[in-house]
Amino acid sequence: MKNIMDVFPRYLKTGRPNKEEEKVYNEKVKLFVEKLIEIDNGVDFKAGVRGWCYILEKYGLPKSDFDRAQLDINKLRRNGDIPNGFFAGDVSRSFVCIEGAADDENVEEYAESIIEDIKYSHLYYKPFSKWEHQKYFIQMLVEKADLVSLFEKLCKQFSIPLTSGKGWSGIGQRKQIIHKFKQYESEGKIPVLLYCGDFDPKGLEISKAMRKNLDDLEGATGWNTQNLIIDRFGLNYDFIKEAELTWIDNLETSSKNKINDLSDPKHRDHHQEYVQTYLKRYGARKCEANALVTAPEMGRKLCLDSILKYLDQDILDNYWEETRAEQFKVRKLIPGLLEESLK
Repeated sequence: MKNIMDVFPRYLKTGRPNKEEEKVYNEKVKLFVEKLIEIDNGVDFKAGVRGWCYILEKYGLPKSDFDRAQLDINKLRRNGDIPNGFFAGDVSRSFVCIEGAADDENVEEYAESIIEDIKYSHLYYKPFSKWEHQKYFIQMLVEKADLVSLFEKLCKQFSIPLTSGKGWSGIGQRKQIIHKFKQYESEGKIPVLLYCGDFDPKGLEISKAMRKNLDDLEGATGWNTQNLIIDRFGLNYDFIKEAELTWIDNLETSSKNKINDLSDPKHRDHHQEYVQTYLKRYGARKCEANALVTAPEMGRKLCLDSILKYLDQDILDNYWEETRAEQFKVRKLIPGLLEESLK
């Protein structure tokens, strides 16, 4: 199937559909969900609904149709047509304290799984910090949840705290960022905040205003950004061109004002210098950070290159060598301790 629009199930909003319309709609739902699952098998990260609009663009979804498509896909989610867990979720709103499923293993199988866990449990032993001898300490803030999913494996590899700002970061989130920076700065590290956000007037303004946003909490935290390096590594214009990312032909914002397009002279911020400068350079268009899901390898390389600017590879190599040596010591102790404990 070359064009996803052939099976895209448009939600019937007007009137009550007749049996034939309902039959056609349900058949399209079935084919559309099958296509989503087929495409997902070739994607190694979770994307949100907006991210999936970008993924589906190369299958025929027009960029002008993204907003409508989000509504239709969310309708399928509400109806239970798309499997739970298919989209990147908002972990901050997930439930905790949920009972696990009952074990379907028999006694022997369960005992064998315990032994299997023990065989590899020494690899979880991390007696040293990756940051111990590094010059910098890095945290990463991204504009969209899709980028958390895209960059998560890299950040986990280097133990870099990663979060989504979703626009102007809230006070609680900024305090968490500051707490970490304050801790590591007290240990002699230079704090670095890597940021990846939308390429539009507001997105660029967020990255510029980030330092002030953090300094606004100095009274509450006792920390300021005097030594902080803020490095916006994306989205940037040259990368957008190189990766051939999708441009959206408007400058609409999430503002609840009646006029929410910054390119409209009636918008209250239209005549701001940052908006006018942007319009002169790039026109009335924007590139959302979600667009990176269409070029995941290039996006991850962009992220990795930004991280490695601040890490000493020799120190990392020494960290892994010393850690493996300590893990091996743990491995050697396990059989004797296990035998003793079972007597």
